[in-house]
Formats: sequence, C-alpha cells, structure tokens
Amino acid sequence: MKKVIRITENDLTRIVKRVLNENVIDYPFPNRKTISIINNEGKNVDVDCELAQTPEEKKQGLLYRDGIEDNCGVLFDSDRNSAYHMVDMAFPIEMIFINGGQIVEIIKAQPGQKNIVPEDSFAMNLEVKDGFCKQNNISVGNNVLLGDVINESVDKRKEKFLKTMIALADMGETSKTLGLSEKEMSMLTPYVIEAIKKFIKSKEVFNTDDYPEVSTGTYEDVKFTLKYNGIDTYKSHNYEGFDIYIDFNVLDGVVDLPIVYDELGIEVIEQHNVVDVLNGSLDFEYNNDMSYEVGYEIREIIYNIIEINIPLKRMVNVDLVLEKI
Repeated sequence: MKKVIRITENDLTRIVKRVLNENVIDYPFPNRKTISIINNEGKNVDVDCELAQTPEEKKQGLLYRDGIEDNCGVLFDSDRNSAYHMVDMAFPIEMIFINGGQIVEIIKAQPGQKNIVPEDSFAMNLEVKDGFCKQNNISVGNNVLLGDVINESVDKRKEKFLKTMIALADMGETSKTLGLSEKEMSMLTPYVIEAIKKFIKSKEVFNTDDYPEVSTGTYEDVKFTLKYNGIDTYKSHNYEGFDIYIDFNVLDGVVDLPIVYDELGIEVIEQHNVVDVLNGSLDFEYNNDMSYEVGYEIREIIYNIIEINIPLKRMVNVDLVLEKI
C-alpha cells in the first residue's frame, strides 16, 4: 500500500521560510517538562510543555502549526519587558502567566493581536489550547508545580531529523530546495551510504522489470548484479562529498534499437540481446559505438533505480560511480 504524506499550509510556510533563511526551526522543541496546575477542585492538571529557551524558539513559539493538543503547551521564561504577539498565528490560544508558582493572569489571545502584556509581573508564560482553563476549571490564583526539564537525547533528535528528511525526500524535496546547511547534510550522509550498501546486498540478481516506477525506455527484462567497490572522499573550498564505486554486470535482457534501414530509407526497429550489444556485436556491423551508448543508458537506469529506492540521496553530496565488469 502506497504511503500518503499530507503536508499542511503551515508546513509549507515553514519550509519556504527555511529556504529563505528566516530562522524557522522545527517543532516540537527538544526540551520539555511536565508541570501540574492545582485547579479549583484541588485536582492536579498535568500539562506536557515544550520549553521555548533559545531566542529562535521564543520568537517562533506556536507559529507554523495548525493547532495544539489537549493538555500540551509551550512554556516561556520571561525576559525583561516581555511582550507577546499573535501575528501570523493560525488559531486562538490562552496565555497563562505564572509568578512565584501561582497563576497571576490568564489572557485569551486571538490571531493578529500584538503587544500582549499582563498587568502583573510574571516569570513564565504558558501557552495552551483555547478553552483549556474553562475545561479544566483553572483560574487566577491556582498554584503551579514545576517539574524537572526533560532533555531529549542527541540520538533522539537525530532520529526525528532523519524521519523528517526522509518524508520530505519522498515528496521530491532536495537539499537545494530546502536550503540545507553542510552540517545538516553531513548528518544525513552516513545513513545514505549505509542505505546504498544495504540496497546493493538486498538481491543477488536485480531485474529492471521489478521497478516499474523507473523509466527504462526500450529496455526490457534486464538482469544485472551489483557489487560495492569502495568509497572516496573529495573536498572543495566549501563542501565535502563522497564517490561510491559500484561494479555492475549485465547478465541478460533485450533492447529495441532503431539501427537498420531498408532500401527505401525507412527506419527499422530490431530487438537485440543486451549482453551481445555490450560485447560489441553491433559496433562493427553498423560502424558506430553502439556498445558504449547502450552501456551508458544502462548505467542511467541502474542509477535511477538506486536513487528512487533511496530518495534521501538527493539530500547529500554523494555520487554513484557505476563501472561495468
């Protein structure tokens, strides 16, 4: 069953702004904590909070999202003279201002509002779904229990980044369209190299007919083997790249070639065995380098088969060097 990836308008806006280098970052933010609000009934209401700690996280907040889940929120530490804005926000929220472990003010904020500042001083602002306070019987004066920060591991963050990039690659995005930095591409490179090696080992014999999504022109039922033959690193003044060497051997297959003309000058299509053509069977007969042309076209087909099965390759500086044996 083909996987369908849905992308929202806010996702597209976020991607476009990343391409334009407008410091748009991915969410959810990596650091979290769970806080508890003691409501008017004396019950604990837990809120899973993303922590807006860096300047970029504080600036972005809940922008470029389509909503927020129940009992989830973004928690801001107060800066001096902090003011909050709802410009470009897609949905209303509630801002719960906290000081000294107690709620000092609750403001219902609407998209487009600017310069939102509570009357009382505050140390934190918790932004939650609109209607959260009424639904949970929360009001000014309720106490707030602050939990410990949950720091997401580096491996976990890399895993999320990888999944996001794979999804975008499946949609046809590339490192250029997303404006990925060299650091971001270098994070993906080991996964791509390992995926290529794994694909090469996945079959003893490959067949072009098994990949209908790859255009093969007039070639049919081309069987071939692949063998990993090493990797070279190259560097330019501003980036690092890799050449992966792959040996391929064509075992069988047919190709229709327009190479015979009758006495009336009409082009005739003839079917030939690919292996014979690669071995030069037509080079002398038709006074051309047909073996080279067919070899080049088969390289392109194999290249496309590998790339369509590893779309993440479009996100990195990894080139395939295919050599016929």
